Amino acid sequence: MNIAFIGTGNVGAALANQLVNAGHAVILAESKDGSASLKAALARSTKLTSAPQNSAVAAADVVFLAT
Repeated sequence: MNIAFIGTGNVGAALANQLVNAGHAVILAESKDGSASLKAALARSTKLTSAPQNSAVAAADVVFLAT
């Protein structure tokens, strides 16, 4: 399943990490340039990817809003 996350704080990043480890394709939406929480989430797992928000949502079967 393709899953997108808008929001990569404590809840969004943790849930995204669990879902990518369970075998889902997870894309983190880039809503702000240079987001520290997005960089931290990507550093925690090489399986996570990011894309501009519109692209991430368009490619997803499910979108989590974790803001």
